Amino acid sequence: MGHLVHSEHKYRLLQRRLDQKAEGAPDSQTLMKILSILFSPEDAELACQLPHNLTSLETLSDNLKISRNELNDKLTDMAERGLLFDIEHRGHRYVSLAPIVVGFWEFTFMRVRPDMPLKELAHLFEKYFFENNCLVPDRGKTQRFRSFVREEAIPEYDHAEVLDWERVTHIVSSASAVSVGICQCYHTAQHLGQACDRPVETCLTFNYAAKSLIQNGIARAITKHEAIDILEKCKKT
Repeated sequence: MGHLVHSEHKYRLLQRRLDQKAEGAPDSQTLMKILSILFSPEDAELACQLPHNLTSLETLSDNLKISRNELNDKLTDMAERGLLFDIEHRGHRYVSLAPIVVGFWEFTFMRVRPDMPLKELAHLFEKYFFENNCLVPDRGKTQRFRSFVREEAIPEYDHAEVLDWERVTHIVSSASAVSVGICQCYHTAQHLGQACDRPVETCLTFNYAAKSLIQNGIARAITKHEAIDILEKCKKT
């Protein structure tokens, strides 16, 4: 029994660590079950020590007193399972603990996972997001999501203009890398028997995030032209 209590304590600490993020992670037995499926007790212990901001492998190795090779292997395993943010910049690896949303919920359902009990997880996430009205709350003034202008709907008047920062076409055309994965909302709904008839492979990611998801097998690389085609297809359905 002692090892079970010890493991539960690690997941409790992980919940508290996740709850420090802007997205929050309200305490729940449902969340404890989700964490126990996605994280081993060893994963949970390491995750509790990961920073909320992207931090280099070298710094983490020094702070955690773990050799770089050993830590790199552990982080790679967790990144491939979608449990952390993982990018490479100028030859250095940077990681941080992923939140629930936008984070390991998306990374779990952006692909087919024969190694995971996806149906069980779909029901658990659905229950967790809506139980006690605790759908991951907004904290502070920073918004997690943006809505973009449907560019062709803007009247062609001299005084009307959509700035590049607000144009999806600009975001796509200026990206250093683009990836696509399964729509996590669709995939979750599919396991709940509630899937719609909309396009499935539509979750686009850009730049460093795209490179990371491609490297970890969470999404696949596509061209900018393919990304625009996906956007146009989604507009028509």
